Amino acid sequence: MHLSKDFQQKVAEINLAYEVDLVVLDGTKAFITRGPNTGDLVEPKTIVASKSRVAADIAAYKLLVDWGAKLPLPPESHPQIARAMEIGIK
Repeated sequence: MHLSKDFQQKVAEINLAYEVDLVVLDGTKAFITRGPNTGDLVEPKTIVASKSRVAADIAAYKLLVDWGAKLPLPPESHPQIARAMEIGIK
């Protein structure tokens, strides 16, 4: 599944509507190809927890790369992460 850059940036903007105290990402299993609900499955058996949505996304992104996902580096170049940083999402 390919999501347009514009759509990915808008996903980041949705986060302006609310604040969070804690972000928990379940990385016990993940697809490193195709996704979000099909593809090559890996089992990092990792939970990411952070007070920062952006930091959690970057950590999860790096984890996916470590497990073989072909994603562009650095993670900050990803449209959703870049837009979140640009608009001050914590």
